[in-house]
Amino acid sequence: MASPESIVHTAPVRRPNIALEMTRTRNACTRAVALSGQSFSLRAALDAVTTELNRVAPTVVDQYRAPDCADVVVPTLAKLVAKSVPVSLTKPLTKTVAKKVTPDKVTLRHEIGAAYEGALFQEGASLDTVVDEFTLDGLDGDALCWATILLETTHHTRLIWLQANRIARASTNVNPSDLLGWGWQGLRMALRNYDPTSFAFSTYACTRINGAIRDGIRREGPVPKRLTTYVRKVTAAEELLSQRLGRTPTLAELAEHLDSTYNQLTLAARCAPVASLDARLEVTGHEDPAWSNYAVTDPAALCVDSAWADAFADAFAQLPSDEAEAVQFLIIDERPLAEARELSGATARQLRQRAGRGKARLAELLAPWSHLVAVD
Repeated sequence: MASPESIVHTAPVRRPNIALEMTRTRNACTRAVALSGQSFSLRAALDAVTTELNRVAPTVVDQYRAPDCADVVVPTLAKLVAKSVPVSLTKPLTKTVAKKVTPDKVTLRHEIGAAYEGALFQEGASLDTVVDEFTLDGLDGDALCWATILLETTHHTRLIWLQANRIARASTNVNPSDLLGWGWQGLRMALRNYDPTSFAFSTYACTRINGAIRDGIRREGPVPKRLTTYVRKVTAAEELLSQRLGRTPTLAELAEHLDSTYNQLTLAARCAPVASLDARLEVTGHEDPAWSNYAVTDPAALCVDSAWADAFADAFAQLPSDEAEAVQFLIIDERPLAEARELSGATARQLRQRAGRGKARLAELLAPWSHLVAVD
């Protein structure tokens, strides 16, 4: 993969259409089977193409020289046909000798390429519909789908570097190359869900890549998104009061300004080392908040916190799996409802109902802690 310094921000505009590429590939495979005299099946042709797509994609190092799907599909099928033609016999005047007739490879590529480019595609057909049609015909459409996506990602590595560099510049001790794995996941999901009839792919993909990287960073730490949001709020208040007072505000002054309790602020202080990375994703050059030095070190308070964490884990484990999933997605992780629906397969109404029941059940199980910790 090219380094960030070598990335040129003038990549040609592409509107990837994975559903169309799969339809074209199937059409080319059908033509190849006919040219071979039914020497191999359509499934065998598709499996050969899938294997070659998976082999070629990791070898691409320059997005501007990345092959298109046709550059892999057509030669692979031409080679497969050339190896599978029937064996004919030479003239039996001297002796009967089996001789394999190798057809002209240029002609084969032309025939298969014409079938590839001439594939008819139903406007508005979704990728899920195309994959389902493959499956109904006994073909591994899902494998071909992801192999096609893998090759297409090689044309968009610039987008991954762009988002990784942007996030790394707003962070400390973060190397852009460490974020690429999450960026690749975001790019592949963007290609899987992209609608070619909508806006430009880069507009859609950058949001998914950025979100995937941020989610990956958050998963590295034990602090949920809800707490990191509160940490940023406390940090902003601390900066504002510092400007007004000309000094670092005390916890009491911060609590009065935010209408928060002492326990909430000390919890934010203990989360600051982890959450500060998330805060830096939003603000360039942000320093550790001064109030992070207020972290609680009292042994009794630490014991209470540890016991509370254990009690919450035990209560959460008692929830039914569907309610626990909804609480995790909507309340703890604060995921968008659309993303939670995609991950769980449930409807929006079902997710809200499950999250409501789970929250009520947690409040009931944690009632003995309500006088020590805000249970909401």
